[in-house]
Amino acid sequence: MSSNPLEKYERLLTKEPQVNDIYVIVDIKWLEHWKRYVGIEKSDEEKVTKPGPIDFIQLMDQTTLDSSNEIQLRSDAIEGNDYTFIPYELYKDLAQTYKQNGPEIIRKAIPQGQDQIVIETFLIPLRLRESRCLNARTKQIYRSHRTRIEELKNDICNEHSIAPSSTHHLYSSEDENGLNW
Repeated sequence: MSSNPLEKYERLLTKEPQVNDIYVIVDIKWLEHWKRYVGIEKSDEEKVTKPGPIDFIQLMDQTTLDSSNEIQLRSDAIEGNDYTFIPYELYKDLAQTYKQNGPEIIRKAIPQGQDQIVIETFLIPLRLRESRCLNARTKQIYRSHRTRIEELKNDICNEHSIAPSSTHHLYSSEDENGLNW
């Protein structure tokens, strides 16, 4: 392995995703500025200023900040225009040098179809509800398309303080108000 940090960064930036690799969604303008600053990309500027903090606030859906342990990306954000993905290994290096604004937006590479691997950008919204009663407590969470039922069960048990060994039922509702079970 090379001791040159630029070579390491270039290798990480061009790395092909593998299933379960972890990535961080970052502001593409910040990343482009950083690349010019460290010399990965050439710049017309004589001296490129040091980038400011890594800003996640502008990329995240503000409604998910308090309602979930998984931060959702803004629905109108466009890959290549507003954001891009960097390997978590690179992000760890950057986080040691640059401050961050807001919680990081972390995603995994998942299989799609037989031969394709993609980085899961948007998570699936799920509403957890204590019971089918109209006034039951509800909480919105976001999970991967690949989340296993056992993981969902653990989330539900933790959220509603249910013993994992207890007998309970899982119902599904597709309407907005949870009226049709």
